[in-house]
Amino acid sequence: MTFDERVQVVAKSGITERQARFLTTVMLHAGVCVPRQYARIYHLNHRALYSAIGEAGSTLRRPLTLNHAIQRLMLLDAIVEEPEMIWLGTAEDKANHLMALTGIKPEDLPHVSVADGEWRRARYFPDCLPIGIHLTGRGVLVYVVLDPTLNDFRLFLERYSAVLRALPAWTVRVVVPPQFSDLAQRVN
Repeated sequence: MTFDERVQVVAKSGITERQARFLTTVMLHAGVCVPRQYARIYHLNHRALYSAIGEAGSTLRRPLTLNHAIQRLMLLDAIVEEPEMIWLGTAEDKANHLMALTGIKPEDLPHVSVADGEWRRARYFPDCLPIGIHLTGRGVLVYVVLDPTLNDFRLFLERYSAVLRALPAWTVRVVVPPQFSDLAQRVN
């Protein structure tokens, strides 16, 4: 299901297309959003809404801590800042789009092995972070710093190294939470 198809399904619930685009973006990338007055955090978790966009089993529907909600809002801010990008939220969307755009092989996509023995399978894009693709082919990977030592960031870059090599141009947008503001200077 494409992003526009998802938007059209959500819009059928009686909201405007602009609202449907925003809600679809939230459901694919964050699961939470903040209204303009910044009074409350809204957690979108209604199964029927997620079913409408083909994501009934989304982990974004699960209950979350305030820290996780803040991290997801930071991701959403990074996405909303660049509306001209095609933002890929699901592992399937990322895999299909990147393989078509770059010719990268499935085994070179970021993944972890899940289970053991004959039940072993690859879980692609385990970080669950959005990837944006500009119409020129430039990729944007968004990363939220959760570890002040930046060890997790190093592992993230290693996992995505084949994707970065395959893209014609790319940017890694590093989102630094306020509690790690001293890291912003080290990352830049």
